[in-house]
Amino acid sequence: MISLAERKQALTASRSLSELLPWAVLLTPGVVLCKDGSLLAGFAYRGMDTEGRGEDAKAADAKMLERAVNSFGSRRIMMWWTVRRDRIGGWSGGQFSDPIAARIDQAARRAWDSQTHYINHRMVWILVAPPTPAETLVSRIMQHGASGVPGALLPWLRATFTGSASFENDARHLLARVNEAETLFERIPTLFPDAGFSRLFDRRLLGWLNALASPANPYHPVHVRAGIESLDTVLGENALDQSATAMRMSGGAGERYVGVLSIKNLPESWPEETWPGILDGVIDAADAECVFSLGVRFLDPQEARAFVKQRRQHMLNWRKGMSGYIKESLMNVQTDAVDSEMDVYAQQAGQALEDLARTSVAGHVNPTFYVRAATPQAMERALADASRALHVAGFQTLRERIHQISAWAGTLPGQWALPVRWVYASGASIADFAPIRGASSGSTSNRHLSKMLGSKQPPLATFPTLGREPYWLEHHLRDVGNGVIIGPIGTGKSVLGGWMALRFTQYPKSRVIIFDKDRSLYKLVLGCSGQYLGETGTIKINPFQGLASDEDWSWVKGFVADLLRPENGVLEQADINAVNTACQRLRSLDPTDQRLRSLTALLPARLSEKLSPWIGDGRYAGYFDYADDAMNLSALTGIAMDEVLRHRQAARAFMDLAFFRISRLLDGSPVYIHIEEAWFLIGGPQFEAKLDDWLRTLRKLNGTVVLSTQAVSELAASKSFPVIASIPNRFLLPNPDIRTQAEGYKAALGLNDEQIDIVAGAKPKGEVVLVREGTTRVLDVRIPPEGLALLRADAEANDVFARWRNSGADDWRIRYVEELSKG
Repeated sequence: MISLAERKQALTASRSLSELLPWAVLLTPGVVLCKDGSLLAGFAYRGMDTEGRGEDAKAADAKMLERAVNSFGSRRIMMWWTVRRDRIGGWSGGQFSDPIAARIDQAARRAWDSQTHYINHRMVWILVAPPTPAETLVSRIMQHGASGVPGALLPWLRATFTGSASFENDARHLLARVNEAETLFERIPTLFPDAGFSRLFDRRLLGWLNALASPANPYHPVHVRAGIESLDTVLGENALDQSATAMRMSGGAGERYVGVLSIKNLPESWPEETWPGILDGVIDAADAECVFSLGVRFLDPQEARAFVKQRRQHMLNWRKGMSGYIKESLMNVQTDAVDSEMDVYAQQAGQALEDLARTSVAGHVNPTFYVRAATPQAMERALADASRALHVAGFQTLRERIHQISAWAGTLPGQWALPVRWVYASGASIADFAPIRGASSGSTSNRHLSKMLGSKQPPLATFPTLGREPYWLEHHLRDVGNGVIIGPIGTGKSVLGGWMALRFTQYPKSRVIIFDKDRSLYKLVLGCSGQYLGETGTIKINPFQGLASDEDWSWVKGFVADLLRPENGVLEQADINAVNTACQRLRSLDPTDQRLRSLTALLPARLSEKLSPWIGDGRYAGYFDYADDAMNLSALTGIAMDEVLRHRQAARAFMDLAFFRISRLLDGSPVYIHIEEAWFLIGGPQFEAKLDDWLRTLRKLNGTVVLSTQAVSELAASKSFPVIASIPNRFLLPNPDIRTQAEGYKAALGLNDEQIDIVAGAKPKGEVVLVREGTTRVLDVRIPPEGLALLRADAEANDVFARWRNSGADDWRIRYVEELSKG
């Protein structure tokens, strides 16, 4: 039998989730009308990326944010900063045509999926409360007359008792309030220009409100009919069950255990001093899905001053304590015993009054953090991590139990009435608390290549970061994708460069060319079915072979002139004319006679003598004096540069020829060029212009050039420095001794002291510091064993590779990868 008394008791004790939701209807596409008559608007933002910007830039950001906060000095304005941390797969990759490259990609994807990754969604919500009843009354009376309150009073009374006019007046009044609020909402993006604010409308606006009201569910857009459907019945898709330690949220997507942390509303629970970003670490500290909310209720200046004066007087009154006042009353004496803690609080209140005189903005804040975990155990671990982070920042936390529902409800934008832990804060402190900072996460697509190839293309690579957020490396900055890798010997320059070269082969019709040294990447090239030129030491090159157009022959004239030009010298115009004439005569010969040594008979004697080192038995004859040519470039080509690098002038001439050959192959398909130990490209007045021309030409033809070097001092001193400095991607390998070379890094790359410290503290052979266009990000480079098998350059890997390569087995490549990856 059903007990009616028990049923009545259960119904009385239970409350609908809709009672907690403050939202009434979607009034306009961008404005929600709340149940108390307030108007709510939302904004998504990416956050200001402050890592590595230096103390001066961070101080300027803090001042800008404080000025923005100071514009909200009205009790009718409330604000919620919300950071929702969601778990994400995050891997972004393409298709690899080579089976070994595809196998490595699959291994990297599996390793990625075995780890936990998150993405932080950042939002700010602005609430404009309705006027006070007195303000509303005066406003409505004044609508009925322009001659002041007395003249408008009679028309207002007549309209009040006429029902048909009442609705019209309410609608007109509400529309006026919306227009007034919109003037504030439209200003928000301009107040925080570097944070990337964008207004939330319609489906996105309601989708995020629904996600915040449904902790167990992922975000999804929500559609309602504006002004018709009640939001408290549409939003909020979870059932809420409360226990003594947690709330259990359940819905169609599963269930989550929610635990809430608040900061005690006692003076000693807050740090004596604050700084920008003081609460930022709480999100990254938790290895769980979570939400951080900072509610702000602004005060009118006079209210703020009255509140602080009252608090200061209260602290002054209680400096002697109850026992001190009783002693003075009974014994009629003055006691000198003063509670030092109360004295400090009184002094702090006095400082708050001085702050109000400067900014006149203050309010009450309600910082709340809650975890959304799959199990109670995971929830407890994450709460403990977050609590420790808050303690380090100087806060004393409180694990909500009795008030956990009201504390959670207080994180819902617009729900200001239920939370009980509001604490006074100055405008400067509010700016310090605001989670406006956010690390850049790159882009989940390569927008430039997507546009050029006519289909969505993935970023070059996906990396974990210190905050467990993915960083999607879109190597193109607009249409420039060039990069430079800098680091001491043995820090992994070749490994990083090889990994990015391998990742580039995912793009359709891509071509990868690696100028290698010490055979660092020859296993990568041969292991992925590429060709490796110069493995035995010599590459037969005939610079005249294959020349057809006038443009081709114009290039070779400049090439020969560079061979004859003295180191860092110039060639006389008469000599240049002689070279042009000789090359023109050579063009008329049979193609079998078109080679470098044939020029000797066509040049004046003085120039033939200058050409002699490059032909026959000359010092550099092994580079370009051949009848045949073996420099054929395939989709994946490695070129051994060890012989070439013995002589700087020969190396530059070789690179000039190589870039010419590459440019002739470019048809708009993506090309990636990696140059090991690129120090030989640096310096020389003629070569500076040539290097700049290469980079510009290849950029126009979808080419990407990545240079690798350890010669930071040469970079700084080189006349090619402006060219290197214009390269958008700088990959800095860990260098514990960087501070001894700090001036070189600052001169060559424009690093500041904070960036120097980040490079010094990066984990060797695991992390790399990316610096690009104001962004500094520490990337965790995790390469699976299958990938490292092709990137290792140690003797053991070389021996195993040679054994399998010479085994005669058709599948020797995969056998090698399997053996090395298992070992």
